[in-house]
Amino acid sequence: NNLTNPNPLNVGAAQVNLITLAVSVPACQVRELAITHSFECAVGGLGFTSWLEADIYVDGVLISPTNSDNASCATNNTASQDGWVNSSQTVVRAVGGGVHTVQVRGRVVGAGTARVDDQSLTVIEEQPI
Repeated sequence: NNLTNPNPLNVGAAQVNLITLAVSVPACQVRELAITHSFECAVGGLGFTSWLEADIYVDGVLISPTNSDNASCATNNTASQDGWVNSSQTVVRAVGGGVHTVQVRGRVVGAGTARVDDQSLTVIEEQPI
């Protein structure tokens, strides 16, 4: 399961949907979903204490370790969105049979705005041992 979005998104302090993918698991089965979100990002804002937080949700539940203050990219003391980085994070979540929604939501912590671009959301289904 894979989805890409090459279109840029501007992100502020309010949490927004960055990318969403539906995953179908056969009935009466259990799968571990290995979820990887990769993207380019830059944050504009004075100082060095603002960052883009990208959180991964499965069926509306925030998945650890993205439930803490994960900084995908940060300000570098300029108002413009520069200092581009390529960021990636991977989480694992076990789910039962049915259709599941994998969603990445982002927001800027601190002052400033972020730009997210060239996203990829990949979900690999594995049978637990």
